[in-house]
Order: sequence, then structure tokens, then C-alpha cells
Amino acid sequence: MKEDLIKELDAAKESLLQVKEIVQQMKCKHDLMASDLHDCVNELCLKCGQYREAYKGACDGCRWLAVKEGFR
Repeated sequence: MKEDLIKELDAAKESLLQVKEIVQQMKCKHDLMASDLHDCVNELCLKCGQYREAYKGACDGCRWLAVKEGFR
């Protein structure tokens, strides 16, 4: 009885370690995707050219800025 419980706890611990590893991998992938998205939006901002006037509100309503902000 006690040995079975120990085996179950060991199996649960192993499962939790696997889940933790998967979550860490997903976080890394998310960070890479966020970085790629940020780079893409910056490229669009360079093409638009209005980023120089962002402090005046030129980027208010920009759909790409909204995408970038929503992905954080």
C-alpha cells in the first residue's frame, strides 16, 4: 500500500516536471514570436514614417501598434 502510494507520487512528480518543461518551451517560443512581431511592426513603422510624430499622436489608431500592444 505504502509502496504503491510512493510510486504514484513519483509518477505525479515526473508528470509535473514534464509539464514544467513544456511550459518553459512554450514561454520561449512566445518570447521569440513577440520579438519577431515587434520587429515586423517596427519595420512597418519605418515604412510609414509617422513614428517620428508619435509623441503628437500620429500613431493613435494605428492598427499595427494595436497588434503589437495586444501581443505583450
